[in-house]
Amino acid sequence: WRRRLGMYLWSCPYNDAKVSDVVEKYNADILAKLAPAATSVSGESTCVLYQMMNHYVSTETSLSTILAPISHTPFRHDYSSSFHIGATLSAISSSNMSLHTEGLVVDTIASQLIEEGSWEWAVYVTLCLLDRDNASG
Repeated sequence: WRRRLGMYLWSCPYNDAKVSDVVEKYNADILAKLAPAATSVSGESTCVLYQMMNHYVSTETSLSTILAPISHTPFRHDYSSSFHIGATLSAISSSNMSLHTEGLVVDTIASQLIEEGSWEWAVYVTLCLLDRDNASG
């Protein structure tokens, strides 16, 4: 799917075409079965890169779907990447992360760090707020 999307980007009639237009065209072609679906590494869900591009185009793509480990790792309970993706997306995104999603990501990564013996980093992660809007709530 990445090669196909790349072909869309490279074959734009004008160099100033927006990425959002290309993503919307690719979405339409997926629905028309003209382009392959953007599957994750495990093949069980939509790829996290594709989800982030759709979130860029329209904030209807929820952050909880993007942060689910199954979208970017074959290990269903590994939230290490989810924490970093969540921190990055909440810093640049216009949508808010739910308190439930933030709590799940932070608690899970803290538990993983404690299990590995890195309790100092677990404390740091617990003190982090992924979404600044949740800090005032």
